[in-house]
Amino acid sequence: MNISHFENEYIKGQVYQDESSFLVTTIPYTKGWQATVNGAERKILQTNIGFIGIPLESGNSEVIFTYQNPYIKTGMYLSILGIVLLLISQVLFIIQKDN
Repeated sequence: MNISHFENEYIKGQVYQDESSFLVTTIPYTKGWQATVNGAERKILQTNIGFIGIPLESGNSEVIFTYQNPYIKTGMYLSILGIVLLLISQVLFIIQKDN
């Protein structure tokens, strides 16, 4: 794979295959990785025990891997809940202190 763009959460490159095959990377397999080949989404598969890979057709392919933390929304909701609970406890403390 000839990498044309690389960031922590985005990898873009070109691949040429004489026949259909499988692209295996050294990117560790974790939830959150997505892949597109020539603009079409591909399912990421776990390969060689702990890496990601995708099937490729023959010919030229533009491959893009992107990563989005699958737990970011959960963390955001829990943080908001914690702030709300903190504010409620402070209001209750002030009300109780006045009585």
